Amino acid sequence: MPQLLEVGTDYIIRPFYSYHVSTRRYFDPDEPLEPYAAYYEMIRAFSEEMTNEFSQEDITDPDKQSIIKRVLRKSLIQPRGKTFFEGRHLNKYIIGEPAISIEDLEKWKIRDQEYFS
Repeated sequence: MPQLLEVGTDYIIRPFYSYHVSTRRYFDPDEPLEPYAAYYEMIRAFSEEMTNEFSQEDITDPDKQSIIKRVLRKSLIQPRGKTFFEGRHLNKYIIGEPAISIEDLEKWKIRDQEYFS
């Protein structure tokens, strides 16, 4: 395993990008790969959590928790080239680059301005 720069309870920072099979490959029209069993478990667990936690209002709500839920939903549920399964050491799905939109950043900024005003 490469030397890690920082390790947290829910993140790691590596000095370089590790290449693994992304979730986009599961839905590749030319050469789809069979997803790991962990993929279906993650989707099921995440979907259940979001069903309980995520409401229609969260889609447009500038609340920080709603923004985080939206980013996680886009990063984990939608097939992406920057989300992959690391099965050798961590046995977890890794979001290499969260799917954060400009709208999410603007809403986050608004919340910060309101909080610090």
